[in-house]
Amino acid sequence: MRTLIIGTLVILIASTISCNKSNPFVDKKGPLQIAGKSDDTVIPYSAISLTNGLLEFDDMDAFVQTLTALENRVDNWTEDFMEAYTNLEDEELNDFIDSIGFKEEQPLINFEANFSGFASLRHEIFELEDYWLENDGENIEDDPDNHFIMEDELRSVLNVHSEVKIGGSIYKFTGAGYVEVTDGSFSTLLELREDINYSAENIFRDMGCNDTCATGKTKADFAYNIERTRRIKWRVSHRTYPWPIGRYVKAQTKNYRKVGSRWRRYSVEAVAMVYGNVSGSSGDCSNTFAFNTAGAYASKKSKVVRHKINVPTCTKSTWVLGYHIGAEGVAFFSVLVWI
Repeated sequence: MRTLIIGTLVILIASTISCNKSNPFVDKKGPLQIAGKSDDTVIPYSAISLTNGLLEFDDMDAFVQTLTALENRVDNWTEDFMEAYTNLEDEELNDFIDSIGFKEEQPLINFEANFSGFASLRHEIFELEDYWLENDGENIEDDPDNHFIMEDELRSVLNVHSEVKIGGSIYKFTGAGYVEVTDGSFSTLLELREDINYSAENIFRDMGCNDTCATGKTKADFAYNIERTRRIKWRVSHRTYPWPIGRYVKAQTKNYRKVGSRWRRYSVEAVAMVYGNVSGSSGDCSNTFAFNTAGAYASKKSKVVRHKINVPTCTKSTWVLGYHIGAEGVAFFSVLVWI
């Protein structure tokens, strides 16, 4: 089954890269004037405000709607741009992207600009990663992008401390899960910033199942082509978010190319697939539940591709697997493993 899935993915990428559609936008519209597609949802700006450096959403519905809309807008923005320049080969396309300053994350930048004074987690990580790529960019352990929050749209609504206010509660996301300040007390939040283990009656924690049947786990590394001029960063994770977002397994593929002596983000056709097992109905990993048995995956031309699946329970080390294809066909099987 694994061989069949991989073969299908490779064929898909080869056929996509070789495809050369007509380009109605080139020489007719500038790269930042491409007509956007309609969003599945809209951002409920009237339900969002800025309080004490945190974005505040009226309720969880507004929060989830915003995340969905941001994800859709980034996907549509990027897809429209890539479709407009299908006449360009990968190197030409990326040189062009660099020359005009096209940003796949522009819809997130636009969203954040609506809240004067807001410092998002996304912006901080992006700036730190830029500096790291410019000055080193080699050691995965030093990569600022290795944050426990993987999704750019979620990073965009969180402050630099990974916090957000939803309804009457403040949520502080952590590597293991999240902490909820149930009455929205900012003074309690300040205590948590000093000591994440701070305890009070107005604090609720969802920090995972246990050490062996767990959530809040991520594994990441680089995989290179033979010449070490192209690479992918693979990530695989299992995380728990506040209800109704729930638990997710995720695989992510991020692309880079080497320009001179420095690594740069790279927009190419890429694939990410997450599959494997989580705990069955016992909830303690004494039995298993297999997810994505059909071999579904995410594929697009972008700097980063993410595949995520909602799952009901926690998992064990080595149970969650990923498959990644990216820059210059670099491929890797990933395993979510911890000690």
